[in-house]
Amino acid sequence: MKLHTLYMSTVLALSICLVGCGGDDDGTDDVGTNNPDIVACVGDSITQGYMCDGLPYPDRLAGMCGKSTINYGLGGMTSSYGVEIISSVLAKKPGYVCILFGSNDVIKGRDIEDFEANIRYIVQACKANSTIPVIATLPPMNKEHILFNGKAQKFSDVIVEIAKTENVRIADVRKEFGDGEQYINDDGLHLTDAGGELLATCFAKKI
Repeated sequence: MKLHTLYMSTVLALSICLVGCGGDDDGTDDVGTNNPDIVACVGDSITQGYMCDGLPYPDRLAGMCGKSTINYGLGGMTSSYGVEIISSVLAKKPGYVCILFGSNDVIKGRDIEDFEANIRYIVQACKANSTIPVIATLPPMNKEHILFNGKAQKFSDVIVEIAKTENVRIADVRKEFGDGEQYINDDGLHLTDAGGELLATCFAKKI
């Protein structure tokens, strides 16, 4: 009886571990004919690594998950840039695509409906390619960008809804960053070294 109880406890512990590690039940993901060891990161200057004291988050992510990362971040870009490049990104056969857009959509006054349509397009293109998309909520904005923070929250809410309806993984960056005090640079938008590390960690947990 004691051996049976010990066996069941061990099985339960292993089950909890597998669920918490992400991916399929056996710890792997079905990425079709894509390369499970390649992660493409699409986004704006935050992905590119502008103003970050250390490495851009895709470089940090590579070390965390043991996979090769390709950085498609480009400063000033909105979610429409992701729509433009996603076909060429997927042509590289990545197993995963990390998606972080929205800050420039907010700052440049893009309609939230257009933003939602763009993110859905990117996500659906990934799914059709058997590539696993991971979408991130927006980091908080503060200091000189504080006026945009409320709208950034609304855009993040849209991302959460997309993740639910498309049944895809989400890196809830906004939740993890809190008020962003130690993670956001003096411009109130770009990431500190600690912010880059935390962003990479948020994505790594989902890959």
